[in-house]
Amino acid sequence: MKNPVNIAKKGYNKILKIDELSHSLNTIEKELLQQIIDSINTLKAQQDQIAQEFKKIEKFNELYFYSIFKKPSESSIEARRRFFQSLPQASGNLLLIQQGNSKLLKIFSEICSKNQIPYWASDGTLIGAVRHQGPIPWDDDVDVCMMRDDIHELDKALSKTDYMINIVYDAINVSKQLRFKTKDPQNPCFIDIFIYDYASDNNENTWQDWIEKRNTILQHIRTTNDPLLSKWRDLILVNHRDHTELSRYLDDFYEKTYGDISGEVHTGGPGNVITAAQAKKNPQKFQYIIDGLDNLSPISMPNSPRIYTKDVIFPTKTLVYDGIKIQVPNKYHEYLENMYGDYLELPHDIVSHFQHIDRNTIDTQVIKNFIKTKV
Repeated sequence: MKNPVNIAKKGYNKILKIDELSHSLNTIEKELLQQIIDSINTLKAQQDQIAQEFKKIEKFNELYFYSIFKKPSESSIEARRRFFQSLPQASGNLLLIQQGNSKLLKIFSEICSKNQIPYWASDGTLIGAVRHQGPIPWDDDVDVCMMRDDIHELDKALSKTDYMINIVYDAINVSKQLRFKTKDPQNPCFIDIFIYDYASDNNENTWQDWIEKRNTILQHIRTTNDPLLSKWRDLILVNHRDHTELSRYLDDFYEKTYGDISGEVHTGGPGNVITAAQAKKNPQKFQYIIDGLDNLSPISMPNSPRIYTKDVIFPTKTLVYDGIKIQVPNKYHEYLENMYGDYLELPHDIVSHFQHIDRNTIDTQVIKNFIKTKV
């Protein structure tokens, strides 16, 4: 399947070339060109209208399905929850990966609890806890969020353990990915850790300013004729622990641009985004929590602003996930609705959901041994 981002770029470049060519055309040719452009715009509008009609049909079918599925004594919400809990669980290697990830999540939660380090389950893991009381049957990863300064505390707590925070620089997403995992390189299980910061306001411009700052960074990375950045674009994934010239360069670049897990002051963001230590000195001013720039991907940029009042996240609550007590946002329904809208609607990604771990090449015995390990 062709990359839609590349297709869009090629289309945009073609439009630019057409625009340049139009300056050299005579009046009649320009009129014909304008007619073609108008026709394309009309077709695009019609396509958008058809897409909206399909969404209406899908919604109608969903309502019809739930009306049949619902028991007389149930509310609509209860029927939806029962539907998701009745879905068949994963099997084969996917089930093994989920069991390995759940074991890792249990260890992660215990380390955070022992060291009083706050975190909260997010994205598909939070949906799994709320909707399935465990992994989404077709999901293969675990997502948690932490405040930037707390990641530094976690890193210190792991210094004498068999676990670590691994950093991978992803040139496709142009992001710094933090993963909690074992020090065994053969074990594919991991937990994604997404960084959040404190901010002082949540007006309409705050998130847009954040996105613009992110886009400025993207533009710099993608257009700068730096041989090391070019090498990163060619390699796509660079591991922080490789200790190569490129990995050291990216470590330094991200530390200066975003702030690193060392807890450096994160400056220049909207609302003067700062560290937790500074927020504690002026708690009345910094009442908001915003998704870190490190996380934001040009491919999957969130449609809704990921900026919350502190009481949406803290104090965290406890839910059960695959038999494990995990921390979730204080107002997790509001949190999920901001991310996904109706997270109890019929899923559209059962087949198309992205695979984070190659199920065909994993060493299954490594995961089985890990699951059996006593902590």
